[in-house]
Amino acid sequence: MTSTTDSKKRNASPALSRPCIKCSSNYSAAKQWQIKNTPAIAAYNEIIVQHGVFSDSLRNF
Repeated sequence: MTSTTDSKKRNASPALSRPCIKCSSNYSAAKQWQIKNTPAIAAYNEIIVQHGVFSDSLRNF
């Protein structure tokens, strides 16, 4: 004997896997963006290391 809840869980599986495909596509696009912008990110990080950020004097931690 199967309960209604068990049946719903089995039927929900395909529906739950669909958003993962979209997430995978978004991850791929984000990874491509990161690779393309690696030099700019590194340059920005170096500027922050050298000069800090505008709020350095305002932080209490």
